[in-house]
Amino acid sequence: MTFQKLINTFLGRFRWQLVKLRSTIVQENDWIMDVRRLLAGKESGIILDIGANCGQTTKRLARAFPNFSIQCLEPNSDLHHKIHEKTSFHKNVKIHRLGAGAQNAELTFHKSNKHESNSFHKEWSHRHGTPMPAETVPVRRLDSFCIENQIDSISVLKTNAEGFDYQILEGAAPLLEQKKIFCLIVEVSFGSLGEESTRPGSYLNLMEGYGYEFVGLYETARNKKAALSGETCFS
Repeated sequence: MTFQKLINTFLGRFRWQLVKLRSTIVQENDWIMDVRRLLAGKESGIILDIGANCGQTTKRLARAFPNFSIQCLEPNSDLHHKIHEKTSFHKNVKIHRLGAGAQNAELTFHKSNKHESNSFHKEWSHRHGTPMPAETVPVRRLDSFCIENQIDSISVLKTNAEGFDYQILEGAAPLLEQKKIFCLIVEVSFGSLGEESTRPGSYLNLMEGYGYEFVGLYETARNKKAALSGETCFS
């Protein structure tokens, strides 16, 4: 850990950050640091956490942006109480039993005892754990979700949907065209996992087509077969 990152870890508790003034973006392994830099001067807004799971990232976002409203979309209602527990200090977190996708529909949500890999893709969900009974959940396009919840713009869209992320962006097309989403964090996978979901190059082409710039790749990891995955940031 660098000295600057060590200082920022401490300052983050007080919502401060050490940055180089000559630098437009501070690229660290923690994408939230860069998002805070991108949103500098913005005191409030809407954050969408799609695929919130147990609230691991929701908690980090709530601490980094205490004045922002956070909307969580998590299809597995069994995990909602864990999100509430992790974010009890933040008074503006709302949880929806919804998935996001390219169409408004009812889809089968596949589950296993490894809830981190739950997905609308059956093979993806069952690869890492013992299959559990699936359930049917509502899925909304993000443009429809925003209309229904009176959301005019999104400051941060974070999506980690286990292979379903590209479909989520397809359902956000009007928002992306109108630049209604300021900053996006999207999980991508390389190699064989990229074949099953969508290759990172497709995300890059899609976002550049809407006029967004690639900011960085964060929190990279490899599975047992050495396939790489990580979080990408666009703004």
